[in-house]
Amino acid sequence: MLTKILPFIEWFKDYSLGKFRIDFLAGLTVALVLIPQSMAYAQL
Repeated sequence: MLTKILPFIEWFKDYSLGKFRIDFLAGLTVALVLIPQSMAYAQL
């Protein structure tokens, strides 16, 4: 029932530590670029 409402829960069955590391690095990269950029735009 829950998977019909939230279908992304099915993805966690195939999720591995290797995929987590890649996703974490991608998220960290985006954050390190966007946070300073957002602060710069806020100062304008």
